[in-house]
Amino acid sequence: MKQKKFLYQKMADYLIGDINQKKYNANDALPSEKKLAEKYEVNRSTIRQAIDVLVKKNLVYRRQGSGTFVKENKLNYFLNPQSNFTQNLIEIGYLPCLKIISSKLIPAPFNVANSLEIAQDELVFKIKSIRSAFFCTEEINDNEITPLCLSTSYFIERKCPKLSSLVYQTNSIYKLLKSKYNISPYR
Repeated sequence: MKQKKFLYQKMADYLIGDINQKKYNANDALPSEKKLAEKYEVNRSTIRQAIDVLVKKNLVYRRQGSGTFVKENKLNYFLNPQSNFTQNLIEIGYLPCLKIISSKLIPAPFNVANSLEIAQDELVFKIKSIRSAFFCTEEINDNEITPLCLSTSYFIERKCPKLSSLVYQTNSIYKLLKSKYNISPYR
């Protein structure tokens, strides 16, 4: 059962959507509470609560006497050999996206074979992907998603057969490896 949102939460979603769609860029001032209240035909206190949500999500900041401004979108989280990109983003309030650019089965290049401790001619999946994240809104379009990183990963084919086709059906390669092949990846 879907939980009903309060009006201020809906207003916060609209504002987050506007920020994601780049209607307001980093350091741009949001319209005044009065103008936003008029635009959305709601009470100023509703807008104030919506902006409080954005402040808590670290999307905007208030400057006394000047207004509310959009923060530069930076993601900070702890990175270690067992870091999980998807889980880290969820923990700091973002929804992760994974877009597979390519997935090929190739003989392992020399440096990859050495890193994976396999023979140089052993087959590996070479998967290129773009990772992105955004705050959840009711509707999101591809042009609202900002890429965060481009990655190239190699996986030993004999340890994860059919990965090349399965990878297009997931939002987390690590979760797929764990659930389908009982593999816990590390960097």
